Amino acid sequence: MQVYGSFVCQVSPSEICMTQGRLTPSFYNQVSAGVNVANALYTCAPSLVELQDCTFVRETLSVISTDHCPALRRYTRWIYVGLVMVSFAVLFSLILWIVYGRERRHRLHTKELKDLTPTRAPPPGQALALAQIPEGDKYN
Repeated sequence: MQVYGSFVCQVSPSEICMTQGRLTPSFYNQVSAGVNVANALYTCAPSLVELQDCTFVRETLSVISTDHCPALRRYTRWIYVGLVMVSFAVLFSLILWIVYGRERRHRLHTKELKDLTPTRAPPPGQALALAQIPEGDKYN
């Protein structure tokens, strides 16, 4: 940033250069802040890139699991198997609940139909009269 220091001029109260130079002190401060931020990003960029694609997290967790928790992988598998079994149990109970609800609705519907149908049979003569239609009146 010292390279740009030789280009700073003396300014008037209206921020106009009065001496030789191209940069006002306020613009020089802005440029130096930008250069400092760019330099910090340049030095910290590799670790930021590792954070972006989770490489840092993966490496850290793999080191922890291999160095400090040797049985973690085995227990993680058991936890995974347990979670799969619980999810299948919930799925199976949901299917049974749907079947039970349909059966219950079906029983209720058939009970309502039984209540609507008459329980007495019509007199024998009336049923017989409806069944016997004369041959000539069939097509009229």
